[in-house]
Amino acid sequence: MRVTQTMLTQTNLKHLSSSYNTLARVQEQLISGKRIQKASEDPVVAMQGIRYRTEVREVDQFRRNVSEATSWMDMTDSTLNEVTEAVKRIRELTTQAANDTYESSQRAIIKSEVDQLIEHIGSLANSKAGEKYIYNGTKTDQGARGDARVDLWNGRSSDGERENRIRSLKRDHDASEHAAGDRLRT
Repeated sequence: MRVTQTMLTQTNLKHLSSSYNTLARVQEQLISGKRIQKASEDPVVAMQGIRYRTEVREVDQFRRNVSEATSWMDMTDSTLNEVTEAVKRIRELTTQAANDTYESSQRAIIKSEVDQLIEHIGSLANSKAGEKYIYNGTKTDQGARGDARVDLWNGRSSDGERENRIRSLKRDHDASEHAAGDRLRT
């Protein structure tokens, strides 16, 4: 077989064209940072890449969830500790107010402190973790409504012993002063 100049030229042109195609593909990979540009180029590698990116997104979401839950728990723990301390102080004050040696002016001072503590508990009910309210159930975009009201009861038990106890904690939407539970009874 005779090798002509045309055959040599055509072979060289095919190799050059193939080299340019390879160079273009490699440059495209370098620019995009991807091994393949279309899933049809290598379906197995494409599926592995899709699975990998999905897992990375899931792990990132898990990290955000854990961070938010930790923040939520820390804030909840902190506010519940404050509420516990306020309720302990209210209990101390009501026990003191039950003492027959206190005068009405002293009881009024105790009532004032109890009212302040109740107001503080109400404000803690509107605590937020991030942009979400903690203590409003599933409606985390809304704060708690109204003021917390505590019905303090001073009375005698069935055996004649004097009792002080908190009868109920309720939400009063109007937050009006006419609620029966907003003052100490003697």
